[in-house]
Amino acid sequence: MSGVVVDAAATILLCALHLLLLCIVECAPQGAEVLRFPGFDGDLPSKHYAGLVLLSFFFRLAS
Repeated sequence: MSGVVVDAAATILLCALHLLLLCIVECAPQGAEVLRFPGFDGDLPSKHYAGLVLLSFFFRLAS
């Protein structure tokens, strides 16, 4: 029976984490969409975005 309680608690925690991430994640900024690639002619099959991910925040947490 305790395994069921642990599974339920883990599921609730995972759902709460997803909701938190949905609240803090930002969409791609205006002008970040890539409209063409050099050497590729035609429409792109999906949307692509360019950007920079700063990892210094994560390295400070690990130190």
